[in-house]
Amino acid sequence: MGYAGGVLAFNLVCTAVGYCVLAPALRGLPARTIATYCGVALLAGTGIVGVALCFVAPFGARIGLLAFAVTAAVLAAAGLAAARFLPPVVRARPVAAGPSPSRLADAVATAAAG
Repeated sequence: MGYAGGVLAFNLVCTAVGYCVLAPALRGLPARTIATYCGVALLAGTGIVGVALCFVAPFGARIGLLAFAVTAAVLAAAGLAAARFLPPVVRARPVAAGPSPSRLADAVATAAAG
């Protein structure tokens, strides 16, 4: 598969897990809006898979490709089950940003955020 293929596959799997975990919050949103959560899904999926693997490692689990695949599958299934069976408690509600008052206000806001 090669290095680049492995990194791509890892990122795709983690993004899919992230979308599954975020599914309860993203339920009911249009597909274009859900697509904007790709970066959040990648971070969430990578984080939750990494934490889960670090959690089971001290108990003697051998961390490798099989453990990664099983963990990703279990977390994805749990996220989809939560989206299916839990009531909608939290939903992502994107809000359109209003026009900025001036270029100076944009510069100040950008500097304050950085």
